[in-house]
Amino acid sequence: MEMYSAAHYKKDKGYKSKRVHYGEEGTTDQAMSPTDVNVELYKLKEQVRAMHDVKEDIPMFFDPQDLSRGSYGVHVDKYLGRSPCDGPAGYIFQKVTYSAGAVASKTNVGGMYKLSPDHMGFIYHDNETGTEVRINEDGADLAGASDPTPAGISGEAKLVPGDLILGAILQLVDTRSSDNRTGFVTAGLVSNDSATPDTYGPELSNDPSNFITGSAISGGKTHAANGLVSCSVASPNLNIYNPTVIATAASDLAPAAIGAPINAITVSGISPASTSNQIRFQLHVYALVGARQKTISHYTQPDPSFRMECLTRQFAEHPVSMIH
Repeated sequence: MEMYSAAHYKKDKGYKSKRVHYGEEGTTDQAMSPTDVNVELYKLKEQVRAMHDVKEDIPMFFDPQDLSRGSYGVHVDKYLGRSPCDGPAGYIFQKVTYSAGAVASKTNVGGMYKLSPDHMGFIYHDNETGTEVRINEDGADLAGASDPTPAGISGEAKLVPGDLILGAILQLVDTRSSDNRTGFVTAGLVSNDSATPDTYGPELSNDPSNFITGSAISGGKTHAANGLVSCSVASPNLNIYNPTVIATAASDLAPAAIGAPINAITVSGISPASTSNQIRFQLHVYALVGARQKTISHYTQPDPSFRMECLTRQFAEHPVSMIH
């Protein structure tokens, strides 16, 4: 875009100006009236505004490669650590990642996360209760009467009541050798009618055909574990209009979100069963978090180039991403 300079404007209009020298400070024009100056400034402002209004060429859909590896991609991740200028005051856009592994000697293992105020992610095994593993240790069932402070994590490594979850990605990490990578992987964003993990957990891990493939929003997907490079189930979009407010403290836990769908991935038919502990799940939660005191995310000031709408320019073509 060609900048419209003062010299060009005067030349086009036939103006003649007189140059007055001020020693080494340069020159100035005395022929331009205040009206001329205003016109010139207006033109320059319009050109600068037009340059800033140029939109990035952003694809409509998130890249399945990015999603399968636990990320919403560069067009979202570039805003991490920044505070939106039109978002809730004092909140910063962050990504929190959790990781946990299944236990050994199981035939079926299922990772799941219910995006609700409870903020609970689990790994269930076979048709069992009592052997489940927590993926994230900052959820509701470890909370006392005050904010949960589970051992081993603190500060920015956890979410706390009042943080706003915009979306989540559950990722499968299968570290078994190719010789032992048996069974099938079934994944989906699953509808359910329970808020109790011990009810939906064994169903998802032990009977994925009925409770994932048959109940998944937009349909579930199944693939042989051998040959599957990466897999995830993601919230299809970042929900800025009605984000989930975390309420994990026992004293202020909100009513359970029964209707909230579950990000679920099950590996079934593991053989030998002794290798089941080589299967891990990673949970990536994108959230607006309240600024933490004396940490890297302490609040500074809003970023004028970061508006909440910047997080809504893309969505997932399908909740499940399988790369093979």
